[in-house]
Amino acid sequence: MSSASPSSPFIKVPGVANFRSVTVPGLRPQFLFRSAEPSQISSAGIKVLHDLGIATIFDLRSMDEVSPDAVLVKATEWKGITRVSIPIFTKENCPPEIHAQVFNFSTNEFMLSIGRRGRTGVLIAVILSLCGVSDEEIAREYSLTNIGLSEMSPEWDGDFKMMEKSLISTQENFKATLEALKNTYGGAERYVKDCCGLADEEVMRIREHLLIDKTD
Repeated sequence: MSSASPSSPFIKVPGVANFRSVTVPGLRPQFLFRSAEPSQISSAGIKVLHDLGIATIFDLRSMDEVSPDAVLVKATEWKGITRVSIPIFTKENCPPEIHAQVFNFSTNEFMLSIGRRGRTGVLIAVILSLCGVSDEEIAREYSLTNIGLSEMSPEWDGDFKMMEKSLISTQENFKATLEALKNTYGGAERYVKDCCGLADEEVMRIREHLLIDKTD
């Protein structure tokens, strides 16, 4: 079975860059995954998704990006995996109850967003913050995208010093994003309640599904 190594959250999925398990202290391992745009995934890559037990993909792209006429990428369906379209953080008419779907964790989940637009990163940050993960750890996890996408960036070929500087810069910039979340919405919990319509018991259920039970 494919899995992330203890020292690295990255998992090799043929045809998909930056595929990794969201790995932070206290979070259930091998439960929440993220990646870059997956339309070029191979049959071997699809097998990896099945081996990981991934049952649901939340597609955060806008309708224009996944329409049959989309220039960059078309919506993709895979047998045994449900694709849920949630055009989050867009100007489209997407009601709060649709956004709330992304917070219902019952099976292994895999979130995706096209390219480097950051939607996946921001949503993962909201989820982690909701679970009490520190801003430092959230920013560190976010910065791993630079490593995951480095294979798509020829200018980084072998330039580890450049990559290290970029990681530091990304972490600091994303901490500012997390601070803005607090200043604008009052934090992740207020955001999911006020903007996505989640109730107290739903927030509690998210934490129960995602956090390691310390009583075990």
